[in-house]
Amino acid sequence: MSKAQVIITGPTESLSGTTPNPPPPPSEISKAAKALGSRPKQKFKDRRRRKRVWTGYVGGQKCWRGRLVRLADGRIAEMHRAFRGQAIVVIPSDHAGGAPRQICMSTRSLTLYKSPEAVTLGKMKRGIIEQKSPLKAAVARENGKRPAKFGHVVRGHPRKNAQNWQRFKLRSRNKLPRSFTVNGLAQWALAQQQEIAECLSREAERNREMALRASS
Repeated sequence: MSKAQVIITGPTESLSGTTPNPPPPPSEISKAAKALGSRPKQKFKDRRRRKRVWTGYVGGQKCWRGRLVRLADGRIAEMHRAFRGQAIVVIPSDHAGGAPRQICMSTRSLTLYKSPEAVTLGKMKRGIIEQKSPLKAAVARENGKRPAKFGHVVRGHPRKNAQNWQRFKLRSRNKLPRSFTVNGLAQWALAQQQEIAECLSREAERNREMALRASS
């Protein structure tokens, strides 16, 4: 099947001939991307390292403990708890080495904090719309039907109690044993165990690399 063509439309020009929302300069984009990339990674293998503890609403959005909010005077604080229009926020100390303070205030005086770097990168997508293509959807469906490669995790979410031989697609298991004697079946099982061990070692090495990349 031929490769899908994606049509992307840019921001429309105004009557004066200039774009209403010009993109930020490349130096600012690079600086914002580096700042976001240097932040500690919150997810590992699509799972959060630290489970979020949800609390009440601020500005119509449900918040979690530790989410940054902006006070009415412009200071940045961490959300500790919100309940029935009241919120407890943690404000860092003005003095070096001082203990943070907890203040109770109304949620109406709080606004959700947005990272300036994320806002800068988000401006690049303003006015850009990707048009839907039936060809692209067909290609995506065909790619989803293809089986996984040998030695890789099978498609779909495995069960929690799934065995190792059910998690990976094994080349040795795809082939029947040469003979159904005791020796033939034993050699077939031994080949599967060796292939499973190789798959587990590759997965462990891949996880270590991802952990090092996330911590750096």
